[in-house]
Amino acid sequence: SIAFFLFLAVSLFGEEYFASNSSGMLLEKISRYRTGEFDRYIKLEREDNRVLRTLYGRNGELINTREIFYGSDGGMLKEVVTEGNARTETVYDGLGILEESFYKDDILTGREVFIYDGGILGEILSFDGEGNKIGSTTLNRDSIGRISGAVFSGREEEGREDTRYVFSGGRLIMEWHGNAD
Repeated sequence: SIAFFLFLAVSLFGEEYFASNSSGMLLEKISRYRTGEFDRYIKLEREDNRVLRTLYGRNGELINTREIFYGSDGGMLKEVVTEGNARTETVYDGLGILEESFYKDDILTGREVFIYDGGILGEILSFDGEGNKIGSTTLNRDSIGRISGAVFSGREEEGREDTRYVFSGGRLIMEWHGNAD
């Protein structure tokens, strides 16, 4: 019986279970044996600078996984979310997102690159799976750094159409859709 308890202790090392909602939030810590009481639960595994969060349904069916890699300073480096045959890989620089890549059946379907100006997000460039630019989002800011406007631009070769928004005091005061010319 001592060997059984040692085996059980080693096999459960690094695993924690949490009740969860459908979006994967950790609600309360539970024992492994109570997982069937909840509609959703998460199995959390920690290993060095890696955390794996696996979201399950009541009957143990896999819903998604979220694998997070941390640097030696504790900052997030990369996050990989897998749900069915779709995967999103996000690369971080400390707290800011640098790039997101989207895959379906292990084939790259799109990518977004985040550009910062003085540590503040200024532009997001969107690309298709072949690396062609398909659009961009530019954020305009006022003198104290609040977003004062946003410009969403489409593909150049398709007669690029822009959508512009202007904000004042956090309220939308103008919306414009049309050709960039």
